[in-house]
Amino acid sequence: MAATGAATGVFFVLTGVLPWEYVVELIAAPPYWLTNGFTKITLVIVGVAIVIGSLHWNVWSHRQKVVDELAELSSKAIHNLLNRTISNDHDLARLTADINQWCQE
Repeated sequence: MAATGAATGVFFVLTGVLPWEYVVELIAAPPYWLTNGFTKITLVIVGVAIVIGSLHWNVWSHRQKVVDELAELSSKAIHNLLNRTISNDHDLARLTADINQWCQE
């Protein structure tokens, strides 16, 4: 709330009008460069490039794939390895072999 008030105050000091008054004036009498056809086409091309770029080079999606793989491996280990009951030496040997096999995957 305080940041909004501060930003409004700074805008008022710099321009001499309040932000909403500036927007009304901009809509009522837009400058030529804003209504130029070249500007409209350029803004559309830049917007499409930003959307495509953000979808294609999303770093978080690559990190999420790695996190998902690690979660799957740990879930498999917990479910298949640690939730066993060991009652004899054969079960212990089988558990050791399975843990070694899981570690090599």
